[in-house]
Amino acid sequence: MNNLKIITLALFSEWKLFYEKNINDFHLLNKIGKQYLYRYSNSNIIFFQTGIGSNISFDILNNYIKNFENLNVDIFNIGLCGIIKSDNFNIEDILVPKYIQNEFSDIKYINNIINFNFKKCHFLITTKNPILNLDEFVNNPKIISSDIVDMEAYYIADYCHKYTYKFNTIKITSDYCSNNPEKIIKTNLKNLQIKISEVINFLINDYFKNNM
Repeated sequence: MNNLKIITLALFSEWKLFYEKNINDFHLLNKIGKQYLYRYSNSNIIFFQTGIGSNISFDILNNYIKNFENLNVDIFNIGLCGIIKSDNFNIEDILVPKYIQNEFSDIKYINNIINFNFKKCHFLITTKNPILNLDEFVNNPKIISSDIVDMEAYYIADYCHKYTYKFNTIKITSDYCSNNPEKIIKTNLKNLQIKISEVINFLINDYFKNNM
């Protein structure tokens, strides 16, 4: 094995539909707390359930990767995100071409290795803390001119940069900047699970087969 594809997802509720439809293809490699590491169908595809926000640790993944030498590692972060303006809300899958870690950092570009007709956002703002109210950022042109916001990509992008792994992220719009995003996500959860399942199916059954 010299080419490892790692799909990261935050919470089981997000990818439950895909897992349950393909449960016999998943082989548990390790579990620490709410983090799970699975190998998919005896392939070089690894699913890493990370948990959310600042609770993300990569020890479980590093302990697996260190067993192999000369690995090319591609990481595909699939997760939910909020949109900036509520009047534009619709559940969509979005390929992120560039991102900002925290609201005052420089824009970082992603050399996307995925060639597919996903919608592309202008850029993603990924932060350590959720953006629940845009009023506090009203004077920040980066926030106001961006499309989507999340938290998990912040830590995964840092991890990829540290180990020079390829970083890709596909986001599914699940809510908008408000004081109660969990309620919006819960209302749309079934549709979000379907959308995430479609994205995973595309990666495994289309993209990975042609790019191993």
